[in-house]
Amino acid sequence: MKAVLLEVSHLHFPPYIKDLFDEGIKVSGFWAKSERIRAKYSKPFRCDGYNDWEETLGSCSYEIAFAFGEHD
Repeated sequence: MKAVLLEVSHLHFPPYIKDLFDEGIKVSGFWAKSERIRAKYSKPFRCDGYNDWEETLGSCSYEIAFAFGEHD
């Protein structure tokens, strides 16, 4: 299954990484506001990180999207 990840800068995102890999989910793209976070996750996911969620959804092939967000 291919997935896009939205706002991986979210505090609770890192524990999900192992599960994504264990379940064989291929990350086709992700969005993060932080350039540092985009650089950090581009290598393990082997895909591009985007700085706009709409561009992520429009540029990637996916079957499911996991959306995280800011704490308010």
